[in-house]
Amino acid sequence: MPPRKKTSPKPATIKPLAKPEKKVDINVIAERKLIDTKIALPRETTSDRFLKIIAYAIILGGLVGAALIFYVKISELEPTSESFIPSLNVPETNVPVDDKMTTPSSTTEETSIPLEPVRVVEIQNTPTGFLNVRKGPGTNFIKISTAKPGEAFILVSTDEKAGWYEIKLADGTTGWVTKDYAAVK
Repeated sequence: MPPRKKTSPKPATIKPLAKPEKKVDINVIAERKLIDTKIALPRETTSDRFLKIIAYAIILGGLVGAALIFYVKISELEPTSESFIPSLNVPETNVPVDDKMTTPSSTTEETSIPLEPVRVVEIQNTPTGFLNVRKGPGTNFIKISTAKPGEAFILVSTDEKAGWYEIKLADGTTGWVTKDYAAVK
């Protein structure tokens, strides 16, 4: 290594006396330190606020519309009490009406058709909590539906020998249930 060259120390410079600082309130200094310009957000203009309000309104409207469509679709899927009321097919009668526009009740006995009373099969309690409805009168027929205890169906026919009732289901088809867990009313 080459020998180092010694340098002489620089003469000391004299600093001029500093001007006395103004007295600043300590609260002002503390407040200035607390405010960070990087965090402070710029003020929004009126047009920016208006655009945000419009965007929120569109989003909210879309959500409300979707909820309304969902509600309508769900209400279409839920069965109403009317959909389980069995309908009776009663043949129409040709009742002659004279010029005085009389009601059918004022016609003769020949035109009235006596109606049979409707007999109903009510499903009783079962060990399984449901009763199988089968295609025919016997357990060897396929199961087409189930019935819950307390449900009632129109009686179509009976098979006294086998011990089964033929009932009309809500969709209009017929099926068979055993007499062991059903009662005619």
